[in-house]
Amino acid sequence: DADSGFRENVVEEWGEPPDRPFAIPGVEFGNVLVTVQPPRGFGMDPSKVYHDSDLQPPHDYFAFYGWLRHEFDADAVVHLGTHGSLEWLPGKTVGLDAESAPDALVADLPNVYPYIVNNPGEGTQAKRRSYAAVVDYLTPPMASAGTYDELAELEELADRYREAGGEAGETVERLLRETIDELDLAVELGIAGEIDERADVRGPDEAGTTLAEGDVEGDEVDIDELVERVHAYLTDVKTTQIRKGLHTMGEPPAGDDLVEYLVALTRLENPGAPSLRESVAGVLGVDYEAMLETPGVYDETLGMTYAAAADAVHETSVELVETLAAHGFDLPESEAEAAPDDDTTMNLLVVDLEPLGDARVAGGAHDDLRAVLSYICEEAAPRVLAAEGEIPQTADALDGDYVPPGGSGAPTRGGVDLLPTGRNFYTLDPRKVPARSAWEVGREVADDTLERHHDDHDEYPEEVGVVAWGTPTVRTRGETIAQVLALMGVRPIWTDAGRVDDVEAIPLEELGRPRVDATTRVSGLFRDAFPQAAGVVHDAVEAVVDLEEPHEMNYVKKHVEEEAEELEAEGLDPEAARDAAMPRVFTTRPGGYGAGTNKAVDEGNWDDRSDLAAVYVQWGGYAMGSRGRVSENHDAFRRRLGSVEATVKIEDTMEQDEFDSSDWYAFHGGFITAVSEVAGSEPASYVGDSSDPDNVDVYTNEEKVRKAMRARVLNPEWLDSMEDHGYKGAGDLSGTVDVTLGWDATTGVVSDTLWSEVAERYAFDADRQAWMREVNPWALESITDTLLEAIDRGLWDADDDVEEQLQDLNLRVDGDLEGRATERERSEGSGTSERPRREQEEVASDDD
Repeated sequence: DADSGFRENVVEEWGEPPDRPFAIPGVEFGNVLVTVQPPRGFGMDPSKVYHDSDLQPPHDYFAFYGWLRHEFDADAVVHLGTHGSLEWLPGKTVGLDAESAPDALVADLPNVYPYIVNNPGEGTQAKRRSYAAVVDYLTPPMASAGTYDELAELEELADRYREAGGEAGETVERLLRETIDELDLAVELGIAGEIDERADVRGPDEAGTTLAEGDVEGDEVDIDELVERVHAYLTDVKTTQIRKGLHTMGEPPAGDDLVEYLVALTRLENPGAPSLRESVAGVLGVDYEAMLETPGVYDETLGMTYAAAADAVHETSVELVETLAAHGFDLPESEAEAAPDDDTTMNLLVVDLEPLGDARVAGGAHDDLRAVLSYICEEAAPRVLAAEGEIPQTADALDGDYVPPGGSGAPTRGGVDLLPTGRNFYTLDPRKVPARSAWEVGREVADDTLERHHDDHDEYPEEVGVVAWGTPTVRTRGETIAQVLALMGVRPIWTDAGRVDDVEAIPLEELGRPRVDATTRVSGLFRDAFPQAAGVVHDAVEAVVDLEEPHEMNYVKKHVEEEAEELEAEGLDPEAARDAAMPRVFTTRPGGYGAGTNKAVDEGNWDDRSDLAAVYVQWGGYAMGSRGRVSENHDAFRRRLGSVEATVKIEDTMEQDEFDSSDWYAFHGGFITAVSEVAGSEPASYVGDSSDPDNVDVYTNEEKVRKAMRARVLNPEWLDSMEDHGYKGAGDLSGTVDVTLGWDATTGVVSDTLWSEVAERYAFDADRQAWMREVNPWALESITDTLLEAIDRGLWDADDDVEEQLQDLNLRVDGDLEGRATERERSEGSGTSERPRREQEEVASDDD
């Protein structure tokens, strides 16, 4: 019963339907069918990735949904898990018609969609384009990453150096430097030579070398400074919040997971509650700002480094919440047992809180601590534990009952009030982007990025490439767009109601630097949800392009005028040339989503970085102008890429990181690759970390990716936690290795050392290998495939014996799978367990 227009689109893409049965996988439990959404289709014809951002679904996809509606006669469908591909299929962006693929497929079938609470943008996409009734669920339990294995040994050596002297000190210093070299931490510690020298290590077409493999100059760094840097780096890794496994719907975290999650939720200020971390620091007599900004410095009063003080603050925070949990979060009962006195060293909730060393308690710290502990008992804990209502609310939705509305965003970013889950979340008014709060944070990220670039390169970049996604825009109310405006030296003007009414140029005397040009690649979701925000950027360009300012202080004006002059010389009239030089926001073709780069990597359909760059340019060459209107303009996109000297992407929450899905490398890594190819030189690349809005930080992309690898990807605690989730846990490990390949293919930031550690922990670890063989041998096969691909492509210069081990393991797993398939064929008479690589666990993420 497909609309004739939709059917014509599918036939034009894939030809007439094949004359064969369509297999519908699944298991029936009475009236419930548990099945798997069909593959999107790029794996069926990998060449389509180079030209089809709006690929129509294949016949198998249509047959699947048609069978559900007309043969299985489903009364409703539940799309379980964030997220599927239905809502990302071609068609109108909003107000779908029958020719739009999602409408043609789901039609009037009720769609109940459990969705993670911190992904409101894509959840809204599911509502707009597949008519979903959302029931949100909790984020996975969070915990501090801590240290492990060689990182723990490095921390011990750094601690020992301060205590050692004479020959013992020289021995510790030698061991410390050797350990740093073995772990390949030169980039992280800032001792890998000059930035420009390292950028020259890899040319635009050399995906096989890495920026991380420049000449290490660690021996030239004074040992005291080196120890300070080690402490600072390890503190940054240790205090990173990482997920522990996955969330199971209807099951709130319990035991240690609940304690750690509550510590993470109250780490920052929440509405009506101070920060637990800052309050504990105050009671322990720790200078909070110094702890955050100079962890490697030794404080004589404390008798320890601020890094050690940070450990004490975290351990004390955990102990306090453990005490609350032991009393069932009944604060009056806890207070009664605490029997506090009036001394500054009073017992508080049965935990002795004495200042560290000779420090003194900060004024008001005890009151703040009591306030946040009360908040945990009365607000945070009950809201988390209410996650047990997620499945009952889903059942209510299937019964046609009302699902109550709720907020959305990152709970660990001061968002406890976004809980409880089990609600139909809503987002924000797009006319209020960027909000005043977002402007303050975005401006700080812009300033810090430019300052970092100036420190590294002794000059400001003339043009910066920015990645803007829809979901973070919802969570932060527009920090990335605020950053773009701030780079240009423009600020929003708001109405009393908070809507952005206009923009104004910041006077150069106030700005204190040149206006930096900015080219923004926005996602398809951003294109659909925030056309007004794209219009604000267009207004910002208009606000500064005609100012009476010299080119050396207004790079927007410089580039528009120079480009317009070149276009006039090619035959355009002056007005048309100026208009053609103005676009600064680019996206995917309407109806299409994603950056494309990950599709090429997933299918192995590329030879070098120029291929990946070509995909990025092809998918992203659609300009957004005033009011967010979209038009094809690949020439303008190439011109802008050719002028970009640096790229930046804001990460606003620790609940996700660069290895969560292929989107991260597809958009930012693809941007870097495209600039490198079009401009002919590698851009500087940065990540603005606004996960703590009051303490913004800026990393290079290389630093941030490697930090994510050390904090989570290689962390035994996270790896072990995934084993609690069987087939799905193993599949996620496989996906993580795929993303690692994508980052190295696009940016070359994964060193041989890191590849070796990935192989050791994901493939060679005997216990993990045995677990995957049992729960999901296809995941182990995929992991070995990907590791061998990294070697074959020259991304990883592995030792010969390592390559042989991987080949042997791959053959053994493949043999096991063939044996399993043969056994099943004998018992069932047909079937096979063979599935296409990566398409077998196709990453659902098509956008942000």
